[in-house]
Amino acid sequence: MKWMFVLALMSSSVFAADINLSNISKNDLKDISNELGANFAHTVVAAPETNGLWGVEVGVVGGTTKSDNLKKVINRNGGDGNDFDTLPHGGLFARGHFPLELFLELSMIPEVKASDAELSSGSLGVGWNFGEFFTLPFDLAIGYNMSKSNFEYKQLINGFDSKVEFKNKTDVFWLGISEEFLGLLTPYAKIGTFSTKSDVDVTSNGGTIFGYTAAQKDSVSSSGAYYAVGLNFQLTVIRLGIEAAKTNDVSSLTGKLALAF
Repeated sequence: MKWMFVLALMSSSVFAADINLSNISKNDLKDISNELGANFAHTVVAAPETNGLWGVEVGVVGGTTKSDNLKKVINRNGGDGNDFDTLPHGGLFARGHFPLELFLELSMIPEVKASDAELSSGSLGVGWNFGEFFTLPFDLAIGYNMSKSNFEYKQLINGFDSKVEFKNKTDVFWLGISEEFLGLLTPYAKIGTFSTKSDVDVTSNGGTIFGYTAAQKDSVSSSGAYYAVGLNFQLTVIRLGIEAAKTNDVSSLTGKLALAF
């Protein structure tokens, strides 16, 4: 699991590389918040299934999220937007299913520091597989995901050393379907709604990053549709997975390596 902590360090390093969000508009802030929300939205690349009375899966997930709007803003402010073409994400996770076909998922990145940035995130998902509960010929489940992340970095604002902090929360309600084939492959699909909110706080004697207000803090939110398709491959206790998602028009790709018992 060591590589997941390397990914977390990469995440904070990438965010800190030549980042400059000076003179951004309200729409810029909303677009960036939406991309950060999509990037840190909960996923453990799991089919909405429950096999047997009890079950546990533990492992790591990691992937990337497109960040076209953040790239555009960085370029406009004289930075290298190519460093922000995509945002990395990842985490350690655990998933368990229980009697009555209920399941619980937890994922996290412990607080990490790299260069002048700090990053931490945590998320959870809960759901009910009513397809198995009512003995339907396939798994059909409803679920709720929630995630929180905190990212802060240092930049110069009008010549002053400053700190910018993004606190983000996301909520996803979804309906999912899956079916196991040959005891090895489990494709799945999910559809639902997504919402995110970011609280942005600037600590600086040089002003603010906002181009529309002199305030040093603001909040933005957005919402939209959520879609995901994925495939799990299981062999004895080893489980691999891949998932493509679109969260309020932001695309992401995530992989999984896990042990299932």
